[in-house]
Amino acid sequence: MLFLKELPIWQAFGFSLLTGALAGSTLYAVCVVLLCCVDRQRRHAGAPPPDPKIWLPDHTHHRRRRDESSECSICLGELEEGERCCTLVACRHEFHKECIYRWLANHNTCPLCRHMPLPPASSPPPAPPPHHASPPSNVPPAAHV
Repeated sequence: MLFLKELPIWQAFGFSLLTGALAGSTLYAVCVVLLCCVDRQRRHAGAPPPDPKIWLPDHTHHRRRRDESSECSICLGELEEGERCCTLVACRHEFHKECIYRWLANHNTCPLCRHMPLPPASSPPPAPPPHHASPPSNVPPAAHV
């Protein structure tokens, strides 16, 4: 009968040491990948986009030519003459109004080309008025503090 002291360590534990090391390193790699994914999602999360009904105006669809047909790539339905539609400014893709509103409530890219149809940047706020008022013209400058 052999005792554990007489065998080399890799034989005494039957490759369980090697198997354990392999399993441990695999588990470590999986944890690192998961943490990277969570970190990436957290960095890209940010505040939800504003309601597209506010910044994405709708318009009436008009065909450019009689034989032209257009399709909403979200619902795959035909864009009919006179229907209310929206065109994304960044890429000029056109969709049914309700389809693109629903899409943008859950996604922040164009469903066709993945451009980010961000709302237009608002103009900067007006400059605040000066903190102090100018002195009256009839008071000498030395009298002001």
